[in-house]
Amino acid sequence: MVIDGLRSDMISSPKYSENWPMLKKIMQQGIVECSTTTLSYPTVTGPRLKTMATGRLSAFLDAIENTKSSVVTQDSWVQRLFDRRKRLELYGDNTWLKLFPYAFTRADGLSSFFITDFYEVDSSVTRHIDDRIPAVTEWDAMVLHYLGLDHIGHVEGTRGANVAPKLREMDGVVWKVYQHLVSSFIYVVFELEKPCRVSFA
Repeated sequence: MVIDGLRSDMISSPKYSENWPMLKKIMQQGIVECSTTTLSYPTVTGPRLKTMATGRLSAFLDAIENTKSSVVTQDSWVQRLFDRRKRLELYGDNTWLKLFPYAFTRADGLSSFFITDFYEVDSSVTRHIDDRIPAVTEWDAMVLHYLGLDHIGHVEGTRGANVAPKLREMDGVVWKVYQHLVSSFIYVVFELEKPCRVSFA
C-alpha cells in the first residue's frame, strides 16, 4: 500500500497522530514495525517507485522524464515475481503500469495528474479491497497506490483543511486491509514523502 505524500511525522507527531486510531491499535499489539528511511532527490513519483522496486537510487534525469516514465529494465521485486509466474494486481497510480507494463494480470490504473481530485481517486482504489483481497487464490501480490493526500498537499499544503480527514480515511483503509490480511500476509505501507523520506510500516 503506497500513500503518496504521507510524511512520517503525519503518523508520529501529536499534531497528526490523533487521525490514526486504528493504526495505533495495531501498533499497540506489537505486530507492526515502523521505520523511516531518508532518500535523495528526485522525489517525484516515477523515480521513487523505481527506487522502491529496484532498491537503486534514481538519476536526476528520471525526474525530468517523470511525465513519460519508461519501462524499468533493472532487476526489481516486480520483475522477480513476474519471472516466477506470480500474479500481481495493481489498483491506483498508473505510473506502475508505465514502469512495468507486462507485470500485472489485473489492474485499475488511475492518472496522477488530476491534482484537484482528493477523494474519488482514492475511493477508486478502496472499492477493490473487499472483492480482491479475499480472492487470495487469484493473486500473489497486490499494490494499492493512493494519490489523494499528495494531491491535497499540492493544492492546499500540509496544513490544508482536507489533510486530517484524508489521514482518517487512510487509517480506515489500513484497518480494512489489516483485517483481511491479519492471519497470513506481509502488509507493507510505503509513504512517498516530499521532499526526501520514505517510511513504511
